[in-house]
Amino acid sequence: MRRQTRRYTDNYSSLNLLFLARIRTGLELAASGRQIHTETRCGPVSVKRLTGGYTITAGGRTQPLKLTTTRAGYGVRYWYCCPCCGRRCAVLYVTHQQVACRQCCGLHYASQSESTQERMMRSVYRRRLALWGRFEPLSVLGLLPMSPYLFMKPPRMHWQTFEARRGEVMDYERRFWKVEKAILTRLFTNHDGAR
Repeated sequence: MRRQTRRYTDNYSSLNLLFLARIRTGLELAASGRQIHTETRCGPVSVKRLTGGYTITAGGRTQPLKLTTTRAGYGVRYWYCCPCCGRRCAVLYVTHQQVACRQCCGLHYASQSESTQERMMRSVYRRRLALWGRFEPLSVLGLLPMSPYLFMKPPRMHWQTFEARRGEVMDYERRFWKVEKAILTRLFTNHDGAR
C-alpha cells in the first residue's frame, strides 16, 4: 500500500454554515466582547464579537473573521471570508496552526485521490440511490454484482420513466464492469506471468 502524502478534509474539524448561523444568531446583535465557543478535534474554538466585526481563536492563535453576503433569490446568503486569503467560502477548517479555507490549509478531498475504478463504483452507487434509495434497503443497493433488474419499480413512477432511468443506470454499470474486467484481467495476467 502506498504511503499517504496528502492531508484530507475528513481528518480535520470544520466550521460549516450551521456554525455561521450560530455566530449570527448569538453575536450579530450582541455587545462587543461577547463570545461563543465550540469544541473540535483540534481543541476549543471561540468566536468573539468586536466593535468592527469578529475574531476567531483556535490553538492559541487569534485571527480576524469577516463574514460576507451574496444575493440569493429569497434574500441573502452568508459566507465566511477566509482569515488567510480573504476568499469567500462555506467551510473553514480548524488545524493545529490556524483556521482557514481548504486551499490555505493545504487540504484535499478524499475523492481527489480516488482511482477511476473507485470513482465509477461510487457513481454507480449514487445512481442506484437516486432511483431506488427510498424503496430498497441501502445495503442491497451497495451490492454491485446484483443486477438492477432485480429492483422493483418505485411507487407512483411511470413505467416509461422507470425503464428510461434504469436503462441509464444499466449503461453506466456496463461501462463500470468493462473497466473492472480490464483491471482484473491485467491483475491476474501479471500475477500468472510472475509465477
